[in-house]
Parts: sequence; C-alpha cells; structure tokens
Amino acid sequence: MKIKWTGSLTVLLIILLFAAYFVTANAAGRSDLRDTDTISGVIKGEDNTPIGNAEISIFDGFTIRSIKSDRNGVYNILQLPVSADLHAVLFITKDGYIPSIINVKRREEVKADYPVTMKRAESEKNGYIAGVVYQPIKGGKIKYQSGINSFGRGKRVWLENEGITTETKSNQDGQFILEVPAGRYVLHAEGSREKPVVEITEGKTTIRNMRAGIILVD
Repeated sequence: MKIKWTGSLTVLLIILLFAAYFVTANAAGRSDLRDTDTISGVIKGEDNTPIGNAEISIFDGFTIRSIKSDRNGVYNILQLPVSADLHAVLFITKDGYIPSIINVKRREEVKADYPVTMKRAESEKNGYIAGVVYQPIKGGKIKYQSGINSFGRGKRVWLENEGITTETKSNQDGQFILEVPAGRYVLHAEGSREKPVVEITEGKTTIRNMRAGIILVD
C-alpha cells in the first residue's frame, strides 16, 4: 500500500525533527558548559615536589580574583572570566618563590593544561613586582566583549625609589617581573599614563598591571 504525503504533513514532520534536534543540542550545551575553557595544572618546585597553597591570581583586564592550589599542587579554573577570543592573565605566586605569569586566551570548548615549575628566590630580603602592559576592551550592544585585547611588547618598565631606578622591558607577551629590596616605589611603564605607588615586601610578590589605553565598544 502506498502512503501519500500531503504538504502539511511534510512540514509538520520537518518542524518536529528540528525541534528534537535543538532540544538535544541545548541539553548537550548545558552539560558541557562546565568544561568550556577549563584550565588546570600542577604547581611544583624544581625538585618536582608539589607546592600546595600557592596563589593563582586571575586578571581579566578590570578585576583580579584568586584561588589556591591544593596540597598536591593542583589548581582548576572552570571558566575564564573573559569573552571568547580575549585574554586573561594568570599570576602564580608563593612566598619565597619567583612568580610566574601565563597569558591565556579563552577558546570555547577547549581544556588546557598549564603545569608550572617555580624556582625559589635567591634572596629573602628582596621582593618582586609582577604584571603585564595591556590594553583591555569592554562593551558592545550586539556582541558584548570584556577582557584583554592586546599586550605591550618590548615596553620599558621601571621602578623609582629615592632617585634610584630599576628597570626591565616587557617580554613578547607584555609580561614583566622586577626583583628589588623591600620598600615603596613608583612604577612606570612605557605607553601607560599610570604611575602607581607600590609597596614591595620581603619574600613576597606584588601584582600591578599597567594599562596602555582601553577600547570601549558602543
């Protein structure tokens, strides 16, 4: 027996198939959301011993928040606090250790592993200042964006204290780290109008990023 399909039945069947597809796709999207742009890693010393209670500070271009590694040195960031294809910066610090900096770009549905090996500081009398020279982006009515858009490469960065200047240059990722004796300094960066006063403490790391402009989207 032949079945004759009418136009209305065909349209109804197509609608039902599309509805079933979107319900399945949306359900899958919700269950996978926790794994989207997940970052994890293990923090260890040079002797391969896990470093527990290390601080992982996450900078999104506007605010900074922190988590701690567990006793096995493991840390997990379930979602970067920036829009897709924009950057955040991770600062890994621990008293008595040289800080590490990692620039990360948010990519949907990607898991990344960033293991970190920390070196012990050579002097207990000095402290560190760590940061990036960066340009953030924010706004957009059609497509909202928030995060770090770009980094200042090869920029002069310097600290001033009572006429003494200690300087370095940002690397290809805009990162800089300066080791100096404890005290109060004025921080400068080429391309940035900011001139913050920073306090450096013995054996500790101070995080201070230097903004070089901002992109505001209507």
